[in-house]
Amino acid sequence: MNGGASDFASKKYGGLHPPLIERLFDEESRKRGDGRETDKAVKNKLHMIYGAYLNASSNKKIAGIVDGLYKICGGAGRENEGGPDPSGYAGKLAEAPDDFAANCNEKIAGMLREAMSAHASTRERLPNIAEFYGVVFGAAGRAETLLDLGCGCNPYALGWMPRNEIKRYFACDVDAGLIGTINRLFAFFGLPKDAFCADLAAEGQYGFFPPGGFDLVFMLKLIPVLEAQSKGRGYAPLDEIDAKHFACSFPVKTLGGRDRGFEASHSAAFEENIAKRGEKFKITLKRRIGSELLYIVAKG
Repeated sequence: MNGGASDFASKKYGGLHPPLIERLFDEESRKRGDGRETDKAVKNKLHMIYGAYLNASSNKKIAGIVDGLYKICGGAGRENEGGPDPSGYAGKLAEAPDDFAANCNEKIAGMLREAMSAHASTRERLPNIAEFYGVVFGAAGRAETLLDLGCGCNPYALGWMPRNEIKRYFACDVDAGLIGTINRLFAFFGLPKDAFCADLAAEGQYGFFPPGGFDLVFMLKLIPVLEAQSKGRGYAPLDEIDAKHFACSFPVKTLGGRDRGFEASHSAAFEENIAKRGEKFKITLKRRIGSELLYIVAKG
C-alpha cells in the first residue's frame, strides 16, 4: 500500500479492505497528484461506499448483538473457528426443536432487527421485511446457494429467509469487522463461514467463486454505488457470475428521505441495460416495496 493510502487507512477507515483504499488512492492520485485534493476525493468516495451507512460504533453494536444471540443458546460463539457452531441456534434446535423454537424465535427476530437497524440501508427495509423476502424467494424459487454482494447487514435477514433450504450463503463487503461478525452469525445458524472481503468495483473480482454457480445473487442497492465508482461495473456481476436469479434493488429516495426522481431514473437505466444483454436475461418481477424498487432477473 502506498504512503498516502497507508496513512489514510490507519485513521477512520482502518477496518476497510486494504485493496479498496489502495485502488481509490491510485485512481485519484493519477487525476490530482499527491496531496489534499486526493485525500479529499478518496474520503468522499469512502463516505459514499461505506461511511454513509455504517461506522465503527455500529460494528461494536452489531458484534454485541451476535454475542447476545449465542447467550440465548448458552454458548459463547467464539470457540469454533471452523464451520457451524453446535452451541448456536442450529445445534439447540436439533436438541429440542419445539421448545427451543417456541421460546426463542421471537427474541432472536428482535435481535436480528436491531442488528439490521445499525446499517442505514437495511434499516430502510425493516418496515416491509417479511414482504420483501417473501417476494424475493417467491419469485426466485428454491435457493440453496446464495451470494450477497455488498451485503452490509442483509445476512441478518436470515430470520425471514427459508433457512431450511439454504445450504451455503456467500456474502462479501468491504468492512473486515462486519465480515467477521457475519461469519459468527452464519455459524450460529448452522451455515459455513462463507463471508469475505472484496472490492467489487475492481476488475477481476468474480472469477474465484466455487464452480456450479448460485441459485440467487443479492445485489441490493449495489448497482448505483458501483456505477458511481466506475461506469459499467455495476452490471459486471450479471455478466460474470454464474447464477440462476439475481435480486437487484434500487433506492427510491435519498437516505434523508428526499424524492429526487430515483425510481424513474433507476428503472429506465436498469431496464435498458438488461435489454442490451439480449434473451439471456429476463426480468421476471418488478415491484416497489416500501422505499425500494426490486427486480428479479432470471439468467438463462
